[in-house]
Amino acid sequence: MNLLNAEQLHKHLLEDLENCDSYSFAIAWVTNNDYYQSIYENIEKVETGVIGLNLYNTAPQVLEECCDLSNIHFRQDKMSVFHPKIHVFKFDKNAHIYIGSSNLTFGGLAKNTELNLKIETLINSDLSSKVLNEIRNFANEALSAEILNEKFIEEYQKKYSATVDFNLKVKNADIDNIQEALNDVEEQSILELSWNEYAERISNEVYYGNSHAFEQRLNLLDKCQTLFKQYGSLKSMPLEDQRIIVGVTLAGDKDYYSYRGWFGPLGEGIKKTKGIYNSKGEKFNQQAIDEISDAVDTIPLEGDIDFETFEEYVNKLLPVFGWNPKTSEASALYSRFLVLKRPDCFIALNGGNEDTINYYYSTSSAPKNYADYWNLIQWLKQAKWFISGDTSSSAWKYRMALVDSLTYSYTNQDYL
Repeated sequence: MNLLNAEQLHKHLLEDLENCDSYSFAIAWVTNNDYYQSIYENIEKVETGVIGLNLYNTAPQVLEECCDLSNIHFRQDKMSVFHPKIHVFKFDKNAHIYIGSSNLTFGGLAKNTELNLKIETLINSDLSSKVLNEIRNFANEALSAEILNEKFIEEYQKKYSATVDFNLKVKNADIDNIQEALNDVEEQSILELSWNEYAERISNEVYYGNSHAFEQRLNLLDKCQTLFKQYGSLKSMPLEDQRIIVGVTLAGDKDYYSYRGWFGPLGEGIKKTKGIYNSKGEKFNQQAIDEISDAVDTIPLEGDIDFETFEEYVNKLLPVFGWNPKTSEASALYSRFLVLKRPDCFIALNGGNEDTINYYYSTSSAPKNYADYWNLIQWLKQAKWFISGDTSSSAWKYRMALVDSLTYSYTNQDYL
């Protein structure tokens, strides 16, 4: 076992790459340096390589050269930064494992103060297996080939260049100049997006490598609209279909609809609902189901909705769960039903998107009551994309609900 600084790591990595039978790695950032060139020249030795793109510190050249390689994968995590630094070199009977602080950058391999651990072990040791499995698991969550297209690379190049430029300016500026630079940043309000800009952003939503998030959201909204139009009332639907609206899945439910989790499933955030809608469980409550349905029936399926109607709905719904409508912060509950019954008028508001919405709305905290939520909706109705756009688009009739595609923290971090 050895401790290595940046320069020592650089030397060891070059030697091991030259002599090994195979190589796997997971690295947060990679730039164009002699070690990266050695990897590229020995690409046939790479079993699994995973490279991070968070914070735009990996060089675009690396992305361009490796995006089509089947053994190199790219991560751009949404709720966190992909940040490991792991190498595994396999020889005839032994393996060399490196874990530490160094990225594959000039600083990480030369000038930075770094500390890395080199471990020599058997190729079939428990440690080797565990580390290699972690690297493979990292690769399983990588961006898909269809996401890593020419448009993605071009956008990444622009953001990389902007990041480099900004970092240089910050490095050489005093605090007043830094503040001036920040003040000069032009930021487009969510209200100022045109329909085309808005539609492009929501349609490009990606969830942990899954590029079909937008289609899944549309499928859920289509399904719920069909159910409401077919049955009229929530309680008239088969219980299994009611669970789609609520966002609850029980063992035995048909798997024809697996995307009910979009827009804040109540079965996760408000676990009481799972018991209420479990016809085989001891907490099943038909009275509560009827009362929930009576509240949802207050909201018409078509036409305008005024504040009095909205208030009546909230005042009927929240007491079913033992909550005081005047004081409870229950937007996750009442907005779930609203967004699925009237996606043209309402948004889901819950822990997955409230920070982003508050950012756009210029408030430091989530709406404290239903009146605040109503005011947020009226504010969003001033948006260019809400007022006019392509009415033939499949997203148009759901445009208010799809604010969640733009603000969901697990998918669209880049739009914050």
